[in-house]
Amino acid sequence: MLLARQNAAPPLSVALRGMDERLAANAPDPVPDPAPVPVPDPAPAPETRGALIERLLPLASAENARLTAENARLRAEVERLQGVVVGQQQRIANIRAYLTE
Repeated sequence: MLLARQNAAPPLSVALRGMDERLAANAPDPVPDPAPVPVPDPAPAPETRGALIERLLPLASAENARLTAENARLRAEVERLQGVVVGQQQRIANIRAYLTE
């Protein structure tokens, strides 16, 4: 029985003794901590209807003024061209009258 006891595996406490040192000696270099991942800022709160109107009203007013001025310029150009057309039509009529005399 004594012989069997000597050939038996050592108790667990004896087997684990020194395990930490053996593991530390064989352990690879520690892995550095990864770079921190930036956390995006939360999305801004949606703009309220009133705030949107207040922000866009000056832009809309400026665009309206620009379009009103452009409209007036184009109307004046149309009137000028209509006068040119009427003048050309009168000239053509005068030439026809001259040729038919």
